[in-house]
Amino acid sequence: MAGITDKDKKRFEELCDKIANNQNVPINESKSLQSERKKRVLTDYNFFVQTYFPHYTEREDGTHIDCAPFHLQAANELSNRKQINLFLEFYRGAAKSVHADIFFPFWLMIKNELKFMALFGENADKGKRLLSDLQAEFEANPLIIHDYGKQVNGGSWEEGDFYTKSGIYFKSGGLGQSPRGFRKKQHRPDYVVLDDFEERKTAKNPTLIKEMVNWVSGDVMGMFDGSYQRLVFAQNRAYKNGILDSLKRELKDSEKTCIISVPAVLPNGEPTWKAKYTKEYWTQKQLDWTYRAFQREYMNNPITDGGIFKSDWIHYKTPLDFKEYEDIVGYWDLSYTSNGDYKAFVLVGKKLDEYHVLRSYCRKTETTHAIGWYYDLVKELNEKGIYFRAYYEGLAQQKEIFAKAFNEEGYRRGWFTMPLADMASKANKHIRVESTLAAPLYHKKIFFNILEKESPDLIAGIDQLLAFEKGSKSHDDYPDTLEGAISKIQTSAITNSAASSGFGIVRRRMIKGF
Repeated sequence: MAGITDKDKKRFEELCDKIANNQNVPINESKSLQSERKKRVLTDYNFFVQTYFPHYTEREDGTHIDCAPFHLQAANELSNRKQINLFLEFYRGAAKSVHADIFFPFWLMIKNELKFMALFGENADKGKRLLSDLQAEFEANPLIIHDYGKQVNGGSWEEGDFYTKSGIYFKSGGLGQSPRGFRKKQHRPDYVVLDDFEERKTAKNPTLIKEMVNWVSGDVMGMFDGSYQRLVFAQNRAYKNGILDSLKRELKDSEKTCIISVPAVLPNGEPTWKAKYTKEYWTQKQLDWTYRAFQREYMNNPITDGGIFKSDWIHYKTPLDFKEYEDIVGYWDLSYTSNGDYKAFVLVGKKLDEYHVLRSYCRKTETTHAIGWYYDLVKELNEKGIYFRAYYEGLAQQKEIFAKAFNEEGYRRGWFTMPLADMASKANKHIRVESTLAAPLYHKKIFFNILEKESPDLIAGIDQLLAFEKGSKSHDDYPDTLEGAISKIQTSAITNSAASSGFGIVRRRMIKGF
């Protein structure tokens, strides 16, 4: 480890200056007003944050950001329970570290419910840097000093510990560190934080994961011996089956355990922290990030290769001339809600025993946008003399809604195209997708258009495919759509074979643009 650097020290000094310059201490304030404020902050957590930490809540326009509902929930859980294993599974940017490392401990301290805080980072140096943020408040925050007096009485974050004039002790450490030394006279930790402790290399190492889980359940929990035993895990779920998931499984049956898992946005697209983020902000963020990265960092939904489809099963080819394909089918999953699932479409061509995914659409957007994109595709191909059968997955109540949307676009353009509603009764989605796609993907019978390899639509679709497995929270609209298209091609092939044997006549419906 590099140790504490001059850059770290400069950052601490600059933070102290920022804190000191962003506080207004009431001049000639009466004792009664001061007492009223100090009394209110004990029970009103949002007021407490706004009062003592405006440098964390202030916007550029001078207004202040209220705490999110999940911040208040976590604070109340801590306040109401003397013994708790609290998982702050907040998304990236949700201020989990600020609350766990600074706000919560100071709040508990002024409530006289904290005597010894232990703060663990990924390693010892990171633990010290995290501790510096709290010491900066004690040293430079004018209102804290005004209301409670000067705090730091000895030690330094650079050495990994400091203590206040009232004897409250703060010590940092790194993951896996021996609990020896986490004692101050007769006191042992009563508030312990593990902050940002998961990283890629540990999440993929079963031996390290087991060591960390044993360290927490043994050494860390063994540090407690008083009436207050509060353990906080500040970590978003960026990795599947890593340290965080393993700790949750280990502690889930304990009556002390409380898990608050918060994604950035709800299924309807609304932000979970409305005071800070807008719906438009997250819409743009999803466009800027890949589907997989956004799900991992902001939705507590890490996407790795699923239990069914693997990344090395994904193969690309340059598509043939469309007129060379024996059959071309388009299939839509338009989703019923405007902001819930993704709108997904694939255009698949069959040549001998191969399926070529020629075009892909996979976006969380309005139905009108998806239909407009489809009209453009039909027009482009029809002008080249290329026609295809098209379907959309629809229940009876959806058929009228989507038919209306397609017709409205047709009236706007002056011509009409309408996929057929696939009303067929279907088997369980997971069984259906796996049985249709697994073998041809594995045996290199499904190829994706190499010309679309960098397309956000295809990237999002393949991410959904790789994440597909029973019980996953990942979207599965694209795998469902791909299965629909290939199933239609397979059914057509079987029917054509039967017709050529004298069992019936197949009539194909071509989707023509004009």
